[in-house]
Amino acid sequence: MESSNIGKNLYATVDPNINIRSEAENKLKLAKESNFVQYINQLSNEFCKSENDPYLRQIAGLLIKNAFTSKDNYESEEKARTWLNFPEDIKMELKNNLLVLLSQQSDKIVIGTACQIISIIAKIELSHNKSSELLHKLVNNIIEKNAYTKKSSTVCLAYLTEDIADVCNESKSKYAFTQPDLDLILTAIINSLCEPAEESTHCANMKVLYNLMSFIEHNFKTQVERDIIMKTVIDGCKDTERQSVQ
Repeated sequence: MESSNIGKNLYATVDPNINIRSEAENKLKLAKESNFVQYINQLSNEFCKSENDPYLRQIAGLLIKNAFTSKDNYESEEKARTWLNFPEDIKMELKNNLLVLLSQQSDKIVIGTACQIISIIAKIELSHNKSSELLHKLVNNIIEKNAYTKKSSTVCLAYLTEDIADVCNESKSKYAFTQPDLDLILTAIINSLCEPAEESTHCANMKVLYNLMSFIEHNFKTQVERDIIMKTVIDGCKDTERQSVQ
C-alpha cells in the first residue's frame, strides 16, 4: 500500500458507511498479508507523526498493538514470534520512536496507546529471555526525566508488570523478571512514591508495586527492604488527599 493512502484507509475503518468501512478494512488486510514489515512500518510512521489527528494516530497504534498480541494464547504466541523475527532495524526504530513519544506532550489517547504498544513489546522480549533494554529505559525515565516523562513511563510500567504478572500466573512461572531487574524497578518506584507528583502518577506507581507483589518474595526476606515496602504501602493507604492512590 502506498504510504499516501494509508491515512485515508485508517480513517475509513471507522466510517459509518459499512461499504466504505469494509473496503478500507480489506485494503489494510491485503497490505498486511502482502508485506507485513512494510505494513507495520507505515502504521508506525502514521502513529508517530505529530501533525496527524490524534484519533488517526490511535487507530494506527492499536493496529500495531493488535498485530503482536491476541486474547487467544496460541495466537498471541504466534504473533510474539513474528515480533521476535522482525528485522532488527525496524524494531529499533519503532521502539525508539515510541520512547520519544513518552517525552512529548501529545494527546492523552496517543500516549496511552504508545504505553500499550511498549508494554506488549517489552512483555514479548522479557517472556522470551531477550534483552530487558526497553524495561531499563522506562525505569531510567522514572529516575531521571521530567514529570511528564516520568508519568508516561510509569503508566507503561504499570501495563507491563500487569501483563507479565498475568502471563506468569497462567504458566506458574516467576522468572520473567530477573532479580536485578526487580531491584531496579522497586527502587525507582519506591523513590518516586516519596517524591511530590500528581495523583495519577502516584496511582500508576502503586499499580506497579501491586503487580510486583508476586515476584518480590526474595525482597521480603530482607527486613530492611520489607519495612520500606510496607511503609510505602501504609503511607499510600493514609493518603486522604489522593483517593485513587488510597
